[in-house]
Amino acid sequence: MGYLDTELLGERPISPTTTTRLAIRQDGFNRTLLLSDLPNYSNILLLQGPVGPFFSKLGHYWRNRGANVTKVNFNSGDDLFYPPINDSVIQYKGRQSHWPQFLISVLVDRTIRAVFMFGDCRDIHQPVHSICEALGIDVFVLEEGYIRPHLFTLEYSGVNYRSRISQMGMDTIHSQRESLKEPPIKRHYPSSYWYMVRWAIAYWFKSLTNQSHYPDYTHHRQLNARMGFCWTKAFFRYWFYKLSEYSVRHRLVHSKKQGEEFRSFLLPLQVHDDSQMTVHSDFSSIEEVIETVISSFSAHIQESKRSDILIIKHHPMDRGHTNFKQIIRDTAQLYRLKHRVIYVHDISLPALLSKVSGCITVNSTIGLQALYRNVPTINLGRSFYDKPGITFQGTLDEFWLNQAKVDRGKVKALRNYLLHHTQVNGSLYDPAYQID
Repeated sequence: MGYLDTELLGERPISPTTTTRLAIRQDGFNRTLLLSDLPNYSNILLLQGPVGPFFSKLGHYWRNRGANVTKVNFNSGDDLFYPPINDSVIQYKGRQSHWPQFLISVLVDRTIRAVFMFGDCRDIHQPVHSICEALGIDVFVLEEGYIRPHLFTLEYSGVNYRSRISQMGMDTIHSQRESLKEPPIKRHYPSSYWYMVRWAIAYWFKSLTNQSHYPDYTHHRQLNARMGFCWTKAFFRYWFYKLSEYSVRHRLVHSKKQGEEFRSFLLPLQVHDDSQMTVHSDFSSIEEVIETVISSFSAHIQESKRSDILIIKHHPMDRGHTNFKQIIRDTAQLYRLKHRVIYVHDISLPALLSKVSGCITVNSTIGLQALYRNVPTINLGRSFYDKPGITFQGTLDEFWLNQAKVDRGKVKALRNYLLHHTQVNGSLYDPAYQID
């Protein structure tokens, strides 16, 4: 049975909504995106949101705009932050395989006009796009900010490589009037990270201790007792690396900018089970990324006879879950690069990016930070910003010596376009953020 079962649709297909994109601004494009830029909807469905009370706040916002809001919860962590106190909250406890058909019935029975969800690669969110497209329902996806801090992402249809920006050429983006001026970031939310940690622990504990309430639910990441152990390790590892890596951090950050005779390159690793790796790349693991980049770097060193170095930076959110020290050491030794590959954990990215000559990413938004700081960047995966005139379009083997100078004008145009069309000045986690 496919996603669109005609018997479930019956005689009540939903007609397409009149607005399928963000409202056109009338204020000279002098600010970032706001939720109030979205059109009014009579009936809204909220699926899984970020950890914490943000989706509860979002539901309240839409009800104040006159919408009927339905929320679907998939585990006890969802229940904690969006309590099922009436029939506006549906606790889905069925099988994962039955979810698409159940979703169709909710969309049709409640005449849903728009769906909101956090991330579009989770198993429970995978069927949403095709179903809603067939039914004429608008879909909005939230994510962590493409440009950080103090921003989060809100896009029509999809995020990351599924963003409509992936299909836009730079000439089109550069020609838009909103790409000419960078809007100010007026409000700051410095406590967002610690609120996220607090909400994540509460979400994990509630889900873990009430698993029997949702017996067939499978989270997109580990949601078991081992997670608590990993978070504990992350805390102690932070302080361990803070001390043990002090000298190498100091050397990297305070070294002079390299010239043509000696350069350094940055490979920022991504979270091992993030959708950016598992969906939007062809790599099977972080280990494969490491081997691929070191192998290519070795060929560059042997051919050019240069003294360049490769800096591999661990992702902070993966600190307690993974450690690639041994695989990096073994691979570097295999390619005779023992002193040319440096592995670090917690280091100031802005300070480091000011020193390096190139950045290699799978598809991390760190690439956007690098480009904004005039660092040539290559994507090894699939990314919405991997475009001619922005990122290096050749092969990794070619990148080490032939990366072109960053086109500052095009990078600024892309950044400004993102700020105007996809970035909300706010926080998914800090209670201080009030939706406007």
